Amino acid sequence: MSSSPSPAQRNREQESGPALWMLSSALSFSLMSVFVKAVGERIPVAEVVLARSLVSLVLSVLMLRQAGLSPWGNRRWLLVLRGAIGTGALLCVFAALEQLPLAPATVLQYLQPTITALLAWLLLKERLGGRIILAALLGWLAVVLLSSPAELSGLLGPLAGTLLGHSSMPLPLTGVLLALGGAVLSACAYVSVRALGRSEHPLVIVFYFPLVGLVLTLPAVIAEPVLPSMREALALVGVGLFTQLGQIGRSLATVQLRPVEVAGYLRNRAMVIRRGASEIEFREHARWGEPLEQGVARVLAAGLRARGIAVAAPAPGVPVLAVRILACEGGAEGAVIFRAGWDLSGAVAPVSGEFSSDGLRWDGKSEESLASLLGEAVDALAREIASGCGKP
Repeated sequence: MSSSPSPAQRNREQESGPALWMLSSALSFSLMSVFVKAVGERIPVAEVVLARSLVSLVLSVLMLRQAGLSPWGNRRWLLVLRGAIGTGALLCVFAALEQLPLAPATVLQYLQPTITALLAWLLLKERLGGRIILAALLGWLAVVLLSSPAELSGLLGPLAGTLLGHSSMPLPLTGVLLALGGAVLSACAYVSVRALGRSEHPLVIVFYFPLVGLVLTLPAVIAEPVLPSMREALALVGVGLFTQLGQIGRSLATVQLRPVEVAGYLRNRAMVIRRGASEIEFREHARWGEPLEQGVARVLAAGLRARGIAVAAPAPGVPVLAVRILACEGGAEGAVIFRAGWDLSGAVAPVSGEFSSDGLRWDGKSEESLASLLGEAVDALAREIASGCGKP
């Protein structure tokens, strides 16, 4: 906690992680759509979902084994339900991709965030702001214009033929309904992921999706199997691979970190040495390179990200983590004293805890060693918070 990055650097550190995960998730799902479209003319939808489930299941087992995690989780009934909803969403989305051009099918599927916001408001009691309502209205307006381009042609007048060309043909109603059904089921799956994030590791959530999908689609494939060509087999592997990557990004936990609070005596940048129950020493020659609350926030955010919890900028619907530092000092007899309280609000169920460093010792002389050990204590605090949020 000795270096002092600029505020801009700290903001980039806190914002880039969640943004990159969300971007990689969206890109993965887009590539998945391309591969589904490539095999959709000949391979039945159930077989595409089965292939996706097989590839994702193998990857999930390998990742769980590498992480040393049990795959079965704690809330198994909800994990199975999430897998069933996700499988239904995939069947709808893949069927829609067979009937619709790729661009409008993708646009319709991306109504999912607005539906998710509405479901979170209804089921999780999250706030529904004006911007979210506006985004939902614009999204549904896009659905109307996509499914009935004649409405858009009327608005554009003589420019319609030039700008729309042949795209002004109405989209198949069945394809539109399938895409909307996929978006609704995807939103339900996303809300279930949010609920499961309190108690389950992201890899466990991801594991149940292909496991349930395999069980649900296998009977249909056995009834009407189609042997894929080499090109189609590679595309099916791509479907499974990119769906897996997208699911990992979607399951990643996200919190926003409030400014860390510190006890009044710690606001002096000098390191604190405790001489007795009521006596402390401020070592003015050994000062923190940044305010203590900023250093703790930086190390804590890095520790949370390393354990699968992204630290985001303030945003509606994102759980809020509050941390209070009660002690951060060295004992004259060699003890490293670090105590903190924390609570997470806005999640499915509030979580809180008290932390105290245990077993850390310093030589009583080297302030550099003390700073390093206090950094380890902050990282241990991150580990406890992550554990409380269902992450190892």
